[in-house]
Amino acid sequence: MGKVEIFFRKILKFFKDITLWQGVAATVIGGVILWLCFKQKPEPPAIPNSVVNQMGPNSVSQTAVGDNVNQVLNIDKSRSPSGGIYIERIESGATVNINVVDYQDGVSKAEKGEVRKLFKEARAHYAKEEFREAIEGFARCLDLEEDSEKRGALNLQIGNCYYEQQKYLKAAEFYAAGLRESRKAKDLQGEASNLASIANTYMLRPASGKKVRGDNVRKAVEQYNESLKVFNKDEYPVDYAGVQNNLGNAYAALPLATSEERARNVRAAIECYRAAMEIYKKDEYPVDYAMTQNNLGDAYAKLPAATAEEQAKNIRAAIDCYRVTLEIRRKDEYPVDYAGTQNNMGNAYVYLPATTPEEQAKNIKSAIDCYRAALEIWKKDEYPFEWALTQYNLGVAYANLPAATAEERAGNIKEAIDCYRAALEIHKKDEYPQDYCQTAAAANLGLALASINNPDACYWLKEAYALREYLEDQGKRLEEVIQRICKKEQE
Repeated sequence: MGKVEIFFRKILKFFKDITLWQGVAATVIGGVILWLCFKQKPEPPAIPNSVVNQMGPNSVSQTAVGDNVNQVLNIDKSRSPSGGIYIERIESGATVNINVVDYQDGVSKAEKGEVRKLFKEARAHYAKEEFREAIEGFARCLDLEEDSEKRGALNLQIGNCYYEQQKYLKAAEFYAAGLRESRKAKDLQGEASNLASIANTYMLRPASGKKVRGDNVRKAVEQYNESLKVFNKDEYPVDYAGVQNNLGNAYAALPLATSEERARNVRAAIECYRAAMEIYKKDEYPVDYAMTQNNLGDAYAKLPAATAEEQAKNIRAAIDCYRVTLEIRRKDEYPVDYAGTQNNMGNAYVYLPATTPEEQAKNIKSAIDCYRAALEIWKKDEYPFEWALTQYNLGVAYANLPAATAEERAGNIKEAIDCYRAALEIHKKDEYPQDYCQTAAAANLGLALASINNPDACYWLKEAYALREYLEDQGKRLEEVIQRICKKEQE
């Protein structure tokens, strides 16, 4: 083995565990080193061994659409704030959809006419997303209603109003009150409904750090499993399917210490999604069917693999799920969900292993088509954050697109640079410092510029380093990259 090969392998090994470079970004480093050190056309980048789809839920090279801010899931992407996986998730992730439990326990048929009237009016406000008016109506019902079963349901309805406003801690207070009332009345369905709702808030509530986030997700898993003791498939099929979907999201979001744990959690998520789809048939529940198929695709995309063949099998399964999802999520009917699934399918194509440069080029071009399809919906002025994330993903794709000539390679890199710069129009340093540093690819932009000997490269690498608190290793490896590349520039 020659000295050049030994040197190159050591460099790749050095960076393979760094979160910022995980996945596609690590391959760009290889290209930069080859360019700077040997002045030859870089080899086509290798496909990474794992997919990190969240920005969140949240991030690394590719970002899925959905939640962020230490949360991995969104409730309803058509209303949710911008953020990181379309779960429908950036790890932060994805975003994944969480089913809200709508338990009413016959309040509309309450003995008191005033309760029935107020409840009907409150439900109408809820349907119109007039949540403040809905809360007032449900609260007035609580003042009049004495039956514990119905009080448990009313508290859940108020909790849902706060939940839809993303006030998860406040929602949890009312779900807990509903749980107490349901247990007082020995109402098992009410108890399970409030338990599942509390679990939903654990999935989405803010967390001060990874440990707190991990504890929240574990509590969610516990409460979902408790609710399934009541919500069995035969008696409560729809509730069963909804909780199974949510439980799948929770397993996919569990923190991990080893790849074996990650694989075990993702396989558990896959089992949950498949259980949900035993109820969510395409012709009966098309929207829920599509949501769960999308989540299943995200799970397959994140499933660790021991070999390239196994990874390819997983990624192809993910792509198949996304294609099935798009049979329901058509552009004209569900445009936002359509865009999210297109983005996720683009990520999958980028990570699909290839045995030849021609095969890799075909995959990357498919990814580019998916991202451009998403951008037809995610316009900069309407969905700025999603637009920026997809621009970033598009940049990663162009950076990894094999080229037959040095000129073609330079053209791809320039396309990537344009996409990274577009993402940075939204990911401002003072507004989104973490996205600026990690997701918005300040460092990827620097590496791309370095690969074409652009003098701005060091500026962007140092910009990322200045925000190194957002990097898992506090920027230690990035410092090494800067020393090598910027020292070369100074010489």
